[in-house]
Amino acid sequence: MVIAIIAILVGLLLPAVQKVREAAARATCQNNLKQLGTAAHNYHSERGTLPPGYEEFSRGARYRGNSAFAFLLPQMEQGALASRWTYDDPFLMVLDGTSGTNGGPPRPNSESAAVIKSYVCPSDQLRENPFVLPLPPGGTADGGHWSHTTLYGFYGATSYAGNQGTGNWLWDAGGRADGVLTVTEKFNFSLGSFEIVGGVFRQLPGPKPVRLTAITDGTSTTILFGEKYHFDPNFDRIPVEVREYDIRMWAAWSFSGSYKGAGHVLASSAAPVNYQTPAAAVGATTYAFKDLRLSAYGSGHPGGVNVCMADGSVRFLANSTPPEVLRNLSTRAGGEARVE
Repeated sequence: MVIAIIAILVGLLLPAVQKVREAAARATCQNNLKQLGTAAHNYHSERGTLPPGYEEFSRGARYRGNSAFAFLLPQMEQGALASRWTYDDPFLMVLDGTSGTNGGPPRPNSESAAVIKSYVCPSDQLRENPFVLPLPPGGTADGGHWSHTTLYGFYGATSYAGNQGTGNWLWDAGGRADGVLTVTEKFNFSLGSFEIVGGVFRQLPGPKPVRLTAITDGTSTTILFGEKYHFDPNFDRIPVEVREYDIRMWAAWSFSGSYKGAGHVLASSAAPVNYQTPAAAVGATTYAFKDLRLSAYGSGHPGGVNVCMADGSVRFLANSTPPEVLRNLSTRAGGEARVE
């Protein structure tokens, strides 16, 4: 009888304890996003623009570059880490505060492997942090720039992503840059589109970092950062040559690179809130499922996802958020009069 009573009490108390834990995790997550929003505004005050979502060096640099999370290190009270960061090419990471580069990928004590508490939501299912990005099957350290062999090594994880807009991955519709933390390029303009004027073929400049004044839809109704969720069994059953890593490994905060590398640090409105890979994707060799999943905002919080708006406020978007509303929230200058 006593054991039965205890079992009933435990059954009653356990859901209450879980609710308390989730409430605390959600509050921590909201605070993390608030910090990111404040950091981005401080960066804007110092530099005149928001940070790039992902600043790629150039096609010749094998699609490598720094993320917004790396640019925001000083504003996130990570000045010591920022002072050791090799922004010119973080893949050749400085070790232990010494000068020079290690001539190879990030190692366990590399700066890229740092775990930054405010970059992680407690409800995200990140089993390992830091984690190792392996060479893909058959890959070698000198793989070409379309290969993830340029991104192997040790990385700290993040549960958050910048708003790149409405495109479903890095090069969708010519690198659609209608969000707030977009993909930019440091050394040349190969991200740009092309035009022919007077029979002359020329390349247009690629996207530049965004100013707050360019968010004409309103900073209170435009997403700046949102959560990403790193649990999806069906995604992990997509053939490895397509997905490249399990979903938990698409989470490197520090920098990105290679084909679709922006999937680590950016998200968009291409997929619904908390989109999970369908069973139809298991064994599929198409990239469409991968693209959608890497684009999706998501969380381990019941019912929706936390987002930080461009004015620094934090909101909760429900799973039922209509696609058109999510698109409106994702564009900085889409001309929407009102978003509810």
